[in-house]
Amino acid sequence: MKLFVDTHIFVDYFLDRSDNIRPLGEFAFQLVRRTISCEFYMLVSDGAIKELKNVLNKKEDELIEIVFKELISAGKVQFIEASEHQISEARLLAEKRQIPRTDALFAILARDNAAILVSRDKHHQEMEDIVEALKPEELLSKAFRTAHSKRFL
Repeated sequence: MKLFVDTHIFVDYFLDRSDNIRPLGEFAFQLVRRTISCEFYMLVSDGAIKELKNVLNKKEDELIEIVFKELISAGKVQFIEASEHQISEARLLAEKRQIPRTDALFAILARDNAAILVSRDKHHQEMEDIVEALKPEELLSKAFRTAHSKRFL
């Protein structure tokens, strides 16, 4: 299963965030752990990495390097760059739907790479006509159900 992971999921992971109800960092950790153990294949855009480094401090930068080195050594991550056509399409989509360009671009990148968009962003949840978008806990639950239903076939 290919996943395009939104920046905020990595922020949840590195800052171990919660929303006072759910352990968002734990969901993100499980997603990364299960990717490293070969359950998923992760796509990450250069833009997401730049965004991530702008949000986190120097200490977390070192963690970013460690986590991505693990993903790279497991052969479970691919870094992708947006084409000019995708950037233009995202600009038009953002204007049409009144959403941030980055959100539109991430949806297009996920769609064009046949990946599920993993995000908490409400704008991504509203783009079901473009790409399947799931929160980490929804994806983990869906993958668990799929794996167990195949065992009984």
